[in-house]
Amino acid sequence: MKQRIPIEDVKRSLTTKAISAFHGRYERKGECDCWEWQGPLSYGYGVFCASGRPIRAHRVAYFLATQTLPFCLDHLCRNRKCVNPAHLEPVSDRENILRGVGLTAINHRKTHCKRGHPLTGDNLLHIKLGRECKTCNRLVSNEWKRKHPRWQGKPHMAPEGRWIPRPKQQSDASRGGSE
Repeated sequence: MKQRIPIEDVKRSLTTKAISAFHGRYERKGECDCWEWQGPLSYGYGVFCASGRPIRAHRVAYFLATQTLPFCLDHLCRNRKCVNPAHLEPVSDRENILRGVGLTAINHRKTHCKRGHPLTGDNLLHIKLGRECKTCNRLVSNEWKRKHPRWQGKPHMAPEGRWIPRPKQQSDASRGGSE
C-alpha cells in the first residue's frame, strides 16, 4: 500500500513562502494547457519539498486548488509532469491503474483472445494471474494430450491406430545400480 503524507502535515508544511516557491516552479501556458513542473522529478512526477518533506507536485497543486487531498489522483492529460488541477481527477487506485498504459490496463481492455474468441461469459477462465480463453485452453490441452499419450497413465491408441504400451518399470539391478 502506498504511504501518503497526512493532510494535516501538508497544511503545516505549506507556508506562504513555500506556496510562492511552488508557484515559481512550473511553467503556466494557459488554463487548458498542461502546467509542466520545472523542478526535480521522481519516476516522471514532479517533486516539491515543503519543510524538508518531499511531496508529489501534482498533489500539492490539487490541494492548493481544492483544499482536499484524495488518496489517488489521475492525470487526465497522461502527462506526469503536469500540475494543472483541471487535469487531475480523484479516483480509486484500481481505476487509476486500469486507466493507465501498463500491462494490467492493456490486458483489462482486451475483449477477445489472440485467436479471436470472446473473453466473456462461459468462455472466460479466471486464473491466478488473470484470465484465459476456455476455447483456446481446451485446444492447447487436447493438442498436448495427443502428443503425449503415455502421460495419461493408461495405454492409448495412437492416432494412426497403433497400440502404445505402457512403459515398463526398471528395477535397480537392471539400471546398473550398486547395492
